[in-house]
Amino acid sequence: MPGLTVFSQRPNPNLLRVLGAAFDRGWPEPISIDSVTVSIDGNPAVDATLDGAYRDGRMLVRRFNADFNTSGGSSARVTATNELGFSATRTVVLPPPGPLPPRPVASVLTGTISFATDFALTGQPWSAPIVWGILFDGSLTHSMGRSLRRRSQVSLKSK
Repeated sequence: MPGLTVFSQRPNPNLLRVLGAAFDRGWPEPISIDSVTVSIDGNPAVDATLDGAYRDGRMLVRRFNADFNTSGGSSARVTATNELGFSATRTVVLPPPGPLPPRPVASVLTGTISFATDFALTGQPWSAPIVWGILFDGSLTHSMGRSLRRRSQVSLKSK
């Protein structure tokens, strides 16, 4: 089954960009993503531009992006379809147009971080060392709909 990671940003008040990555199984028999469509506020879907496929571990990944000349829009519905006709859909809340609000000087992450995926290779829980980082820049909204408006970086190492 395909999966999606979706972001949106407004590089300027009249341009909306929806981007992300669509992925499916890359091993042992790769399944490619054939298309990604984006619909703003229920309007007709348009085809996103797809980059070439690359392997990321056991996944076959294709990055996508779609630009819209609009100052409106409150949500984007993104659908990725693989070569077998299966699809995955995500809806994201779009950042508002206009200037960004004042930014905090620093942010601190406290609490527990949980990872979840739409795809399990083994079908059972597993643990492994994880090294990861996050970099948010500009007006970026992740798939949970919360706006991340300040450049910040987090690096964690877990065992």
